[in-house]
Amino acid sequence: MPMTPLSNPKINVLHHLVTYVVRQRPGVLATTLMGVVSSAIEVIAMASLIPISLLASNQPILARSLWHRIPTALGFEPNVKFYAAAFIVLLAIRTASSALNLALVARTHRALVAHFSARALDGFIRHLSFADVQKEAIGHFIALTGDEANRAAQIIMYLMKVVPISALLLFYLVTLFYQSWIGGLMLIGFFVLTVACLWEAFRFSLSLGKRQQEQARVASTHLLESLNGLRTVRGFNGEDYVASQYDRMMREYTWTCLAIDLLNLLSRSVPAMVLLLVTLFATMEFIDVTWLALNLSFIFVGAMMVLRLLPLAGQALDLVLKLTSDLRAAENLSDMLSAVEESKYAEAKFAPPRDEAIKTITFDSVTFRYSDDTPLVLDKYSMTFEAGKSYAITGPSGVGKSSLIDLLLKFYSPQGGTIRVNGRDIAPLSSTWIREHVALAEQTTRLFFDTVIRNVIFGREASRDEAVSALRVVGLSDFLATLPGGADTPLTYQGSNFSGGQRQRVGLARALLKSSDVLVIDEGTSALDHETRARVLRNILDSYRDNIVIFVTHDTVVMNHVDEVITLLPSAQAELAPTIAQSA
Repeated sequence: MPMTPLSNPKINVLHHLVTYVVRQRPGVLATTLMGVVSSAIEVIAMASLIPISLLASNQPILARSLWHRIPTALGFEPNVKFYAAAFIVLLAIRTASSALNLALVARTHRALVAHFSARALDGFIRHLSFADVQKEAIGHFIALTGDEANRAAQIIMYLMKVVPISALLLFYLVTLFYQSWIGGLMLIGFFVLTVACLWEAFRFSLSLGKRQQEQARVASTHLLESLNGLRTVRGFNGEDYVASQYDRMMREYTWTCLAIDLLNLLSRSVPAMVLLLVTLFATMEFIDVTWLALNLSFIFVGAMMVLRLLPLAGQALDLVLKLTSDLRAAENLSDMLSAVEESKYAEAKFAPPRDEAIKTITFDSVTFRYSDDTPLVLDKYSMTFEAGKSYAITGPSGVGKSSLIDLLLKFYSPQGGTIRVNGRDIAPLSSTWIREHVALAEQTTRLFFDTVIRNVIFGREASRDEAVSALRVVGLSDFLATLPGGADTPLTYQGSNFSGGQRQRVGLARALLKSSDVLVIDEGTSALDHETRARVLRNILDSYRDNIVIFVTHDTVVMNHVDEVITLLPSAQAELAPTIAQSA
């Protein structure tokens, strides 16, 4: 049986998102309640026009009526002056409270966008496994922290708006029923017709929302890959191809957005037009002129309320449709938040004392593959690393050199065997503790859009002098002295204003500043010239003489400087698929 748009999974997603927001920002309830109270004030203001219209048509206000009792209880005469003043005061209160409510809703929306975006980034950099991250295109994460975080926040904003509007519709409906049951029945018919029109619109809106989301992801991925691969694009004269592909993607995305807008417009306007035509026909064919004259005041106020109801109903429908089309974004965000919560519970909490140094690392018959359908990268590998010694791990690509480091840092888990630190199995150890004691310098240094000194410190509790000292160890001080900004020179996108060797040395300085028990350099000196490489190696080995230093390298210069060279040989499986361990 096909799932309806408001089936349980969708309601559960919405419930999860709403309860999460209420826990994080309970003020949304007060803001929503304020909107409901403001709506009630509007209906009271509109209802105060009834005695004005009665007096204007020379009809008496009965002493037993509410309109006579209220001013009398307040000490005023029940005349046009009082009712006009009450209408103006109530309208002013409604205007001010509505403006304040909308401002608070807008503030909540912006705050939630920032919160969801930051939480999404924190979630997948802190808790999602490498395997989970690599399952998705980069556009998925860009969309999750950008467009989808915004759309999920909009769902809360829509709810904060639709609740007061729904309350206002209900208040108007009750008031109209009080004045005329015929008018009330007509409005009920209007809402029934509206629901009938929306039934299919909901399904189409969900489908279009999913398509819109996927198109945004694909376009974001293409954009980022085009920028990251700019050398390849230009080297193959592929500018026209890349630009035309993106143009096509954006045109498809635009047409989907337009389809959603048209669907919203039609579903909102068709019921209103039907209601107006039915009202016109009833007025011309069935309503007596004498009856119109006797009830003119109520008809006048009722007509004003109906005219107010039509755009309100359209606004409510628009909000509901937008909320429905954005449910897919809420589902993704809900899944991400759930995954983070599950990861927090799954994450091992045991950690040795923080000041305990790593003296030994043992790989005992470790077997590893990146996924169930790929060949083995490591097959029952065993090795021990000891403090006070330096090592060079070498071998052809694909044999698991970098995989050893990924396993040590708990980026992945082995399928067999045990990895021990100081004799303890690392499986139950906290990942934070392990990574606090191991520093990694990668071959492709990841630099961020910030100054050199901040890229080196990278949020750690270290002084500027310590960072400058690390830059001196890697031989970058002389170069930085030639720059006007020195160590405060900003790095452009991916450090493109520095050479490959200079970027590597910034990465090395970052690792050295960490002052960890284990220093791992994964091809981190490959871009340096022979003389610079030898000097940097001597500095590093001198600074880390009492610790464990591991080089992942093909460089004979490095091998000549270390205490022990470990050569990994490919297994039969790895030879058949040398690209499995891409990071190696």
